[in-house]
Amino acid sequence: MKRIILLLTVGFAFAACSQKSPDGAQLLKILNDENLSLVVSNGDSISRHAGQRVDDLMRLVTTEPERLRGAVVADMKVGYAAASLIACGGVREVHTNYVTRAAKKILEQAGVKLVAANEGDIIFNRDSTGRCPMDSTLNGITTAEQGFEILKTKFYAE
Repeated sequence: MKRIILLLTVGFAFAACSQKSPDGAQLLKILNDENLSLVVSNGDSISRHAGQRVDDLMRLVTTEPERLRGAVVADMKVGYAAASLIACGGVREVHTNYVTRAAKKILEQAGVKLVAANEGDIIFNRDSTGRCPMDSTLNGITTAEQGFEILKTKFYAE
């Protein structure tokens, strides 16, 4: 009897530990359903973020880089700024509702797998009256590292 209980306990523990992490499509659903800006899955932990702009990505890259390294993320919109931080953070895969063609090139160059529902040329500012100021500032960059350095000095200087 003890042997059966032990086997059942081990079996349940194994089943609990071997649950599959959510895939990118599931992360994007969480992002959209909960009205978030970023969802990060790395190993068996998921973090949800609702910050403005790319603030959460910048914080993760600079203070918790291990959260992004090898992670699968869902991001509402990916332009130059987000693509630079995603690539510099070592993200493995990104799922998004919208990506700019320029950001797509940055991600491809960095070897980041991209799944995007839509793609276009620009990310609009909050008022939808023009281009996002971060992406405007990064216009023409050719590497994620260039974008990261500009973001650090222009938008996140301490």
